[in-house]
Amino acid sequence: MLLMSTESDAAVGRLAVMDGTLNDLLRDLVGETTGLDAAGMTTGKAAQSLLGYAKGDRTLITPEVRDWLKRVVKAAEKRNEAMHAVARDQCVLCGDATRFEHKGHQVDRSAATVDAVSARFRDLIDEGSGTPAASQTRSTNTHGTSPSRTPLPQGPSRLRSRY
Repeated sequence: MLLMSTESDAAVGRLAVMDGTLNDLLRDLVGETTGLDAAGMTTGKAAQSLLGYAKGDRTLITPEVRDWLKRVVKAAEKRNEAMHAVARDQCVLCGDATRFEHKGHQVDRSAATVDAVSARFRDLIDEGSGTPAASQTRSTNTHGTSPSRTPLPQGPSRLRSRY
């Protein structure tokens, strides 16, 4: 039996912090790489935007970064399940619940499961914001108009310099 508790609520809170951190990284990448205003984009939408932009310019993002972005999209879907799950049998007195659903599917919202999603986010953040490659830049944005400094994801995830 899955019980919503203070522990699982805390896990959801930690996931929200991880999502905010990854979202900041992605919105910066969207803005710097595409010139688009990414202020209202969710984590998944920002990753999808970069993937879509890269389809039009295959030299913009390396295959490793595309793979990283695809993993971000999948992690964002798991985050949505945990964050937006609805308790189906919540006690009106104590608030505990044993069943959660998201879009008609049962969701495991235990602290351990939510912490596993947070760990995935942490790994994506670490991979996407490492130190050595983060100092590399591109000379122009994709419109070729103005100088732009684009942070490059660390590890196997690197934006390819166009110039």
